[in-house]
Amino acid sequence: MTNNQNIDKQLEKFDTTLDYLVEAFTTEAQNNFTNKENQITFSMSDKLDDIQKKTYALPDTVGLYLFEVDLRKFYKNQFESNQVWEKSKESAIREHFFYRLEVLWSESDERANSTFPKLIKKRLLKHYNLKSKTNDFINMDWVPLYLGINNNIQKRVFQHIKCDSSTFSMKLSQLSATDFKEIPIRVSISAFPKLGSKSRYMIVEEIEKKLRDKLHPLVGKQ
Repeated sequence: MTNNQNIDKQLEKFDTTLDYLVEAFTTEAQNNFTNKENQITFSMSDKLDDIQKKTYALPDTVGLYLFEVDLRKFYKNQFESNQVWEKSKESAIREHFFYRLEVLWSESDERANSTFPKLIKKRLLKHYNLKSKTNDFINMDWVPLYLGINNNIQKRVFQHIKCDSSTFSMKLSQLSATDFKEIPIRVSISAFPKLGSKSRYMIVEEIEKKLRDKLHPLVGKQ
């Protein structure tokens, strides 16, 4: 066997192993996200100190984190007792809801000069299917808002809540004086301390890609 043939064989073995590991860890992450022991809940009407104390329960190790929101009440308030919408097409209602979400997400004056992830319309459409008449904003307690990875889950989660620097994050505290403060928020985590090395972190990145395609979080970089 030539050296090139041996390299090709090792690469094939590497690909097979990587695919197996990513699939196994992705399943484990999904299971971890549903475990209440891996979750904290709050709203931005809570005191920041109280929210931060809750984040102390999260591990300061490598892994994934998932922010979710309960938008049922917000959705209902947009259209309830409004005769204009009673005769409107579902597509028009959907477009209006996306517009209202954009306003909710960016209405704070602090947002004007801030760097934060934007709402992605194609992701919203995954949760609002006209053909099958499914609407997660009515039927689901929790809709994925943001999915991320980090070497320190605890620190990164709080950066998304309170961040005064130019660091890219959701900076949810900027919305604490807006209607967004009433939206229930849940953070679920999946820690993978064995994947903390530089060479193994690529597995975490691949898990994130697979979960993003499954969960369709409403906001994010990608």
